[in-house]
Amino acid sequence: MHFVTGKRGILAAGLLLLGGCDMTPEKFEATRTALEGSPGLVQHVIKTCEADYRSNPSERHSADAIMRAAGVQLSPEVLCTRVIARIAKGKLTVHDYNSGGRGQATPAMIAVVRGR
Repeated sequence: MHFVTGKRGILAAGLLLLGGCDMTPEKFEATRTALEGSPGLVQHVIKTCEADYRSNPSERHSADAIMRAAGVQLSPEVLCTRVIARIAKGKLTVHDYNSGGRGQATPAMIAVVRGR
């Protein structure tokens, strides 16, 4: 099923961007499906991720912890693009996402951050 960047797509993207909140598997899958079906929505979420990194200290702290664990330092643009693209492609799980939000790097998240 593919979503457009209408109300359902924006709602799904909003769920993904709830910093500091664990996401249920159902909400994560709905978000992933919305992203998978809409390149425009992916770009919107990436831009929002970048803005959150710059303006939200807890988001920045979690992302920086992941990058330290991966042994890399990335710009917000590269970090957000890698993570959101891999979520859209089904390469990260709800466990990876929730752990990353707490600054805990899973092997899959480390691989994504390293560009693999």
